[in-house]
Amino acid sequence: MQERVAKIISVIFHPLLIPTFGLIILFNTGTYLSYTPFSVQLILYLRIFFATYLLPISLIILLYKIGVIENILLNTKQDRTFPLLVSGVSFLLAYYLLLQFQIGLPAILVNLLLVSCVSVFANFGINFFWKISSHTIGIGGLTALALSMFFQLNINTLALFSSLIFLSGLLATARLFLQEHTPAQVYVGFLLGFFIAFSIL
Repeated sequence: MQERVAKIISVIFHPLLIPTFGLIILFNTGTYLSYTPFSVQLILYLRIFFATYLLPISLIILLYKIGVIENILLNTKQDRTFPLLVSGVSFLLAYYLLLQFQIGLPAILVNLLLVSCVSVFANFGINFFWKISSHTIGIGGLTALALSMFFQLNINTLALFSSLIFLSGLLATARLFLQEHTPAQVYVGFLLGFFIAFSIL
């Protein structure tokens, strides 16, 4: 039962879903971004979800089918190399799509994708030496987004920030319970994701 819950938590907060979650936060926290026309929000949701989730997931499945990776869950450093690379390229595509948007987009929204790109390629580089936690890199970046919104958009994000800290602990615990990472890998992953996101945002 506990293993099943840990797997569900890992799936819900999959690293490839973090950019979409970030977009949801930006559009639904009472800032001026909440007044973005729904048609524009929908286009952005679709573009980001496609480029940062559907496309890389499809490519990872293809890599598994043709035998480039042995396990679709990417349990080893070796299996993570090519998926991280294709994910990075997909995230760059998402960043490019935002830059090409017909109307000027707020910097914090565009930089959210820049954070994702830098985080994935940092993960890719580190993966040659160490299996850092992609999950906690992602949730660390999302937590930094909440703190950045407090400073940049001048809104009270204490409840959001506290909730993300709690979710970070929950996700880290799930990854440790599943024996996917060591404590150092989840802690350093969170700090790396948080530092990259807060520095850029």
